[in-house]
Amino acid sequence: MFSRLTRPQTIAVCALPVVALLATAVFAPLPFSVAHPGETANVLGEHKGTPVITISGRRPGTPVGSCG
Repeated sequence: MFSRLTRPQTIAVCALPVVALLATAVFAPLPFSVAHPGETANVLGEHKGTPVITISGRRPGTPVGSCG
């Protein structure tokens, strides 16, 4: 069924899948970030004695509502 291939033909046949895989790896879209569980941070508290989030230019308002 298959005739004997010459050396250049064999190299071409073997190189074709390698080039196709490399082209796919280069042009495949990749995510910019990876979504997986990680370290959490308490942004409502303090870190080393200073608030994590600060807002300037506004006076704090009175909380409205109830829990429960």
